[in-house]
Amino acid sequence: MLIGFDISTAPSPDRLVTLRNNFDFCGCYLAPAPSHPDKSWMVAGILNARRIGFRFLPVFVGQQITGPGSKINTVAQGEIDARQAVSHMASAEFPKSSPVYLDLENGAPFDEPQRSYVFAWIEEVRRLGYTPGVYCSHTFANSFDPDKTRVWAFRVPTTQTTVQVHMPPPLAVTLGKYSALQYRQNVSLPDLGLVVDFNVASPLALAS
Repeated sequence: MLIGFDISTAPSPDRLVTLRNNFDFCGCYLAPAPSHPDKSWMVAGILNARRIGFRFLPVFVGQQITGPGSKINTVAQGEIDARQAVSHMASAEFPKSSPVYLDLENGAPFDEPQRSYVFAWIEEVRRLGYTPGVYCSHTFANSFDPDKTRVWAFRVPTTQTTVQVHMPPPLAVTLGKYSALQYRQNVSLPDLGLVVDFNVASPLALAS
């Protein structure tokens, strides 16, 4: 089991070096995406992180059903968004068969029309030669067949900002049935001036 972090805006190269001393992988955001315009990971962040040995959880923030973001949950849009995610994966030089995760910010229920959108995205990503995955709440993670779709679940005790003085964080968690698990959100690292989320993952969950 490997330990990692994710953050929506790519850290500076010097911060990445410090993070690499404590973490095996990072979540990186493929952009522009329907609900995530920040391209900092795509511009240089992935390249900088790859140079120092990070592996990745590539995430594509697609259509949402609650909160901010685009909300076009249709089969056709799922296929369009899948092609965009795959194009970003190729641009970032992730090889075919690498996992890519569709970011779903809501909790249960996982109902229509979101279900139709998500499964259309999954099937199109698979057709285009990459391994589909979802980042989703543990409350509906069982909706996906782990033999066909990687599951990066989030299950956190709080979404309020907490302070972590020392790195790496203690690993009082296990993966269980998931490929990856986000177990803390909004953790402040005061020495770096960053707020990140903490994750654990199996090697098969990661892209290089």
